[in-house]
Amino acid sequence: SSPCRSGCYVRSLRALPLAPTFVTSYKMKAFTAVVVAVSAAVSFNSGQQPDVRVEMLCTNAGLSKVRRDSFMSRTPPEVLSKVEFAMGVNARQYGGGPAELLKYQRLVNLTAEQQKNGGSLKTQGHLSSGSLACALGHYSIWQKAAQHPGWTVVLEDDASVRPGTDWNKIVNVATSNKKIGFVWLEGRPCGPGWGTAAYSLSQSFAKKLLKLYKFDKVVDGWLLEDVVPRHLPGVCPKASDMPFMHGKDFRDDGLHGGESEIRSD
Repeated sequence: SSPCRSGCYVRSLRALPLAPTFVTSYKMKAFTAVVVAVSAAVSFNSGQQPDVRVEMLCTNAGLSKVRRDSFMSRTPPEVLSKVEFAMGVNARQYGGGPAELLKYQRLVNLTAEQQKNGGSLKTQGHLSSGSLACALGHYSIWQKAAQHPGWTVVLEDDASVRPGTDWNKIVNVATSNKKIGFVWLEGRPCGPGWGTAAYSLSQSFAKKLLKLYKFDKVVDGWLLEDVVPRHLPGVCPKASDMPFMHGKDFRDDGLHGGESEIRSD
């Protein structure tokens, strides 16, 4: 399935009824996706449950509300009780392409090199505001993760908690690769697939990504090809341990939707 094409501009909000976020664009027009980011700042206190902060990033697209409602209906209360919502912007609001998006975005400060690369970022040969917005959104989460002494779990809106998974399992799997500091949390990147629907990273690894990413590749392809390929020890849990699943696993349920239902004209 197609790599991520979403992005977001974020400010934290508490209990927002409907929050917008990461947006996706496929070729120049894009399917709209929302990215759900779960920021887990974990401090390990002896004998205590780790302290976890959760932030969900949503877009103002109509499908975003459907997916968010689905996520909430599928997610255990113990996880939902930790969720805060953050507001984002739809990349399709920038009809002038990546150049216009770069001109008006205030989410992250980019270097001259990153600005130049981002302005020519392409998806399947086409300039893509969505791919740039996606990259900006993930980059902003890495910035926040770099400030927290723990781990950040990042979810896009087409991710869902796998049935039978509780918060303890999410935390245990997400923080399991302390040597590298990164774990893929849904199956596609660990098989013959792509996507940034669910992954976790440590504070130190987030700082590393901030130094390495130049906005010259779509973010999911860059991560999987250049930084954390599936063969690295510990980045891919056993399939039975994956705490999240991608939307295509339940695209026919008529609620959450899958890739075939989020393309736009």
